[in-house]
Amino acid sequence: MSNAYNCIDVSEWNGDIDWGRAKADDVEFAFIRCGFGKTGVDKYFEINMEGAIKAGIKVGVYCYSYATDWDSAITEANHCMDQIEPYKDIISFPVFYDVEEERNVPRIADVCMGFINTLNYYGYNVGVYTTGSWYSSYFKNIDTDYIWLAYWGSDDGQPHNKPDYCDIWQFTSKGTVYGVGENCVD
Repeated sequence: MSNAYNCIDVSEWNGDIDWGRAKADDVEFAFIRCGFGKTGVDKYFEINMEGAIKAGIKVGVYCYSYATDWDSAITEANHCMDQIEPYKDIISFPVFYDVEEERNVPRIADVCMGFINTLNYYGYNVGVYTTGSWYSSYFKNIDTDYIWLAYWGSDDGQPHNKPDYCDIWQFTSKGTVYGVGENCVD
């Protein structure tokens, strides 16, 4: 039996969020981007974390990857941990590694495992975010405990058929949530 929850994915691209209004619109969980690459910090990360927590919304985090090999993935993992450490005991989901850049592909298994192993070593549960086509092409043989899958189908803002092989299903990029804007949230 699977559970369905109202969850959003946000970053600095969503701008200012009224988390109280989002909570009133039945948002239960939020995945919040902490950063990207080896040094990038999402300029709304702390604002979004604090706002969601204050509104009573459970939080998860993700880091966008530009890594091309094992070592650069470890550097990204360490950078990610620097950002999320103050929230370690509050994060309700695994930490997700957003791997969708073509530069990741030549050594994608090394990239994913470098990040995953590093965060696992420090006590974090870790998963990988990807798309349906990337999962089929690159992720079937990568050892990860959790898959967050962007699989939109017609991307009309409505859920359709959840793939069986994912733990978290992102079904649209055109969601509408009060406090977040119009048709702009995953």
